[in-house]
Amino acid sequence: MTQQERSQIQQELHEAQRLQGAYSAVHASHIAASVGINVIDLECLDLLQIHGALPTGQLAAKAGLRTATMTSILDRLEKAGFVRRDRSEEDRRVVIVYILARAAQEIGPLFSHIATHMAKVEEQFSDDELAIVSRYTKLAASAAIKAIDDLRAPSSDK
Repeated sequence: MTQQERSQIQQELHEAQRLQGAYSAVHASHIAASVGINVIDLECLDLLQIHGALPTGQLAAKAGLRTATMTSILDRLEKAGFVRRDRSEEDRRVVIVYILARAAQEIGPLFSHIATHMAKVEEQFSDDELAIVSRYTKLAASAAIKAIDDLRAPSSDK
């Protein structure tokens, strides 16, 4: 493959990622609105679904948010009945956030249509290809959180 061909593929990949990001944001916005929460609240619920119960600070870090912002999000999610917060038994200063079953019961079914469409996409790939896509996606997610951290870091130019 020539460098020009590789550059073309990379450009197409970056454009496809941007489109997927945009469409995912719109999709999440519709789902969040249908259950009466903000998009960022929905994304934080998803992080809890993926990682399980987390201390507030760790959840904030995984979301690329400040702890004070996360506290406001958790206030809203707790009021909506989607999470609960309990003090850690080991360190009472630490607050652990738990996703409640109600979140999965109410929000989970709203993702069934996208899951169906994604299953059809995945059927088009071999197991080896899916492994490569999975590896790439994990690395891309890691790069995204690093970029968020870069945006949050104080700039020496200011």
